[in-house]
Formats: sequence, structure tokens, C-alpha cells
Amino acid sequence: MAHTPDSIREQTMNSLNECPCCLYTEKFVNYKSKFRDGRKYSEIVAETILNNLNKFDNIQTITRQRSYKTEEHDGKATTGRNSSNSNRSEEYIAMSMFKLKYEYIGEVLDYQIPIKNVRKDKVGKIDILSFNSITNVTYLLELKAPKAKDTLLHCILEIYTYWKIVDKDKLRRDFDIDVHTDIRKAILVPYNNCNAFTDFLDKSNNQYAHQLMQKLKIDFFVFEMVNKNVQNIQKL
Repeated sequence: MAHTPDSIREQTMNSLNECPCCLYTEKFVNYKSKFRDGRKYSEIVAETILNNLNKFDNIQTITRQRSYKTEEHDGKATTGRNSSNSNRSEEYIAMSMFKLKYEYIGEVLDYQIPIKNVRKDKVGKIDILSFNSITNVTYLLELKAPKAKDTLLHCILEIYTYWKIVDKDKLRRDFDIDVHTDIRKAILVPYNNCNAFTDFLDKSNNQYAHQLMQKLKIDFFVFEMVNKNVQNIQKL
């Protein structure tokens, strides 16, 4: 059966009511199709969310009993594979940034930060944690690899959900971050080489996604890949 604006709204509301922390995992969040009137499916989702932002108040913080910091992380792959033949390209990019300093986001403190407390918790891992000592801002970053197909809306919802779930006080303690440091959320994507970047530039067809990003106070950064290294991070 073909989707209609009403059916997309209904699916969005069902997810917001039943499990708002699972919304970013829903397939319809990544739909790229358009209705006959030219509106994108994802825009109907974003508009519905904007009209029901209070539903996100039901996302509960998960206090991880173990440390958020993985001591074994050293920026090296442990699977015996490399980024050229792995479908975990985002993880490998994040690992390659470990302990390096970049403009705007600062030093990368860790990657693939676990936020589950128990196995049944329905949440993934934060791609990158960084700290900018100049602005005194810690960033939780949702990273996308070149050619990633995820919509801008998906990126927004995923990093916002993680930001809501993580115990920020414990995160600061585990990484020895000052208690007064602001913890912000951001998206980091390759310049001109992924769907989320295209969505970001196409504001006329993604106006509700942009409004949602502003309402949720999510920053948007782009980078270039030069000889397989992340360089030239800029804030848009």
C-alpha cells in the first residue's frame, strides 16, 4: 500500500508515543521519496515531530554503571580489517581521528562511546566525543562516511537521542571534563559527498528538518577526506 502524508504522520506519532528513543531507527525516517505534491516523506516526519517536541521529554537518561571511557581504545582496528574493505567505514574514520585536534570540534577524546547500561537498552554508540579547550565545549558527534545514504533527519534524531540518554555528569567524570563544560550535539559529514550534506544544502525541500535542527540546538560540521585522513573541518 502506498504511503500518504497521513500514514507517515500516524507512524511518526505511534513511534513518538510508544518509544521516542527508538524513533531514529524507524525506516520511514530515512525515506527519500516524495509525494505527488513534491513534499518529501522525511519532511512530513520532521513537521510532525516539531509539533510534538514534548514527546522527547519521555526519553530517559541511562546511567551507565561501567565507564563511558573504553581504556582499550588506541585508535587501531582490532578486527584485522582496514577501512578499504570494511562496511564499518564510519568507525574506522573515527578511529583515525583519535587524539588528533581539529578546528571547531577540538581534540577527539574517544570514539564508539558505549551508552548502554545493560544489553537490552535500545541505543547504539556515540561515534565521536571531542573537546574544544578554546570554547570549553564538549561535542557528541554523529559521524557519516563518504557516500552515506542517511537523511539529515536521521542524523538529527540519532545524535539528539544519544544526547538525551547519556548521563552527562558521569560522562564528564569518566573523561575528566570540567563540570561546567557545555556538552553539545553535532553532526559531522563529508563535504559534498553524502545524502545528509545534500539535504542540508537543499533547505527549500528540507525546511522542517532545518527547523528541527535549530530547535534541538544541533551544530553541523563538514570535513574533507585527504589521503584517507579527515581534514579541513568547517562549521556550516
